[in-house]
Amino acid sequence: MTRAKDPVTGLTAQQEQAARFFALDGLLQHDAYLQAYPSSQHWNINSVYSVASELFHHPEMVLRVQQLKASLQAEAVTTAASLVKELLTVGNVKVPADQVRAADKVAALDKVAKILGLYKDQDAGRPAQVAITQVTVILDRGDQPARVVEVVPGPPEGSEAPRTEP
Repeated sequence: MTRAKDPVTGLTAQQEQAARFFALDGLLQHDAYLQAYPSSQHWNINSVYSVASELFHHPEMVLRVQQLKASLQAEAVTTAASLVKELLTVGNVKVPADQVRAADKVAALDKVAKILGLYKDQDAGRPAQVAITQVTVILDRGDQPARVVEVVPGPPEGSEAPRTEP
């Protein structure tokens, strides 16, 4: 019995489902196969491994998995970009000086830096040692002249409060 293939992807409905389980849900190939083909749950596990591996090496499956992963990556980038935009908007809102703490601004900027991956060692893929030596915060009440506060990091948390310089 021949199964109907999608004219665009060249995959059957079950193959498409296996590709989605693998690319979008992060299942292993054999687990994606087991989910898409329920009757295979009664097979010997070595048979499942073999058939799943064969399926995921077909050119149509390789292409479809790549397409699905690319769409997922594009969505993640869009989400990260919108999150960074929102954090920057919140971080740049004019707040009365008595209602904002320099630590809050530093925390917001730290989140943006983490989202952008600025704390990663590009060669090793591990967190890089980043030392923040100074942060400038502009406190703007709107009705009064803006005041610049230089925040110089102090000792580690719990030992002493950070120092501020006018």
